[in-house]
Order: sequence, then C-alpha cells, then structure tokens
Amino acid sequence: FVFAFALMAGGGLLVGAEMLNPAIRRSTDLLSLVESHLIVSIPHISTRDEVRHKKSRRLYWVAAFAAIFAAALAAALFILPPPDTWLDKVMSVLLR
Repeated sequence: FVFAFALMAGGGLLVGAEMLNPAIRRSTDLLSLVESHLIVSIPHISTRDEVRHKKSRRLYWVAAFAAIFAAALAAALFILPPPDTWLDKVMSVLLR
C-alpha cells in the first residue's frame, strides 16, 4: 500500500513540475506567448558546398554497400560448395 502511494505521489509531483515549467517545447506554446504575425518560418537554402557534401556522402554509402556486397559474394563463392552442386540439389527438391 505504501509503495503504491509513493508511486502516485511521485507521479503527481512529476506532473505538477511539468505544468509549472515555463519551457517552450511546441509551436503552440510559443503562440500562446506572442502574437501570431510575429512568428515566421525561415526556409533553408542549401549552399553549393552543402549539396556537394550531401552528394559525396551518398556516393560513399553506395560505394561502401557495393564493397560489402562484393566481399560477401566473394566469401560465399569461396566458402560454400560450388553453385552447380547445391543448385542441382535445390532444383531436384523443388521439381519433385
């Protein structure tokens, strides 16, 4: 009983502290403080350097994925038995 009461009291204190906290977390909180015509959104304009950086990052990710795929394929070809043997087994099972 005491534990449940302690949990309820702690939860109540938490809710009370959040309600008394004057921090602005959402746009509705800001709208309640200032007039709406004072709030405008500023669009993001990408610079050439940002665009180039984004393209080079994408190229690095594609190259990394291709390298990992090639390494996995090479490892599978060297570790697994030859493809014609296991492919024959798979086809015989499927075509029964």
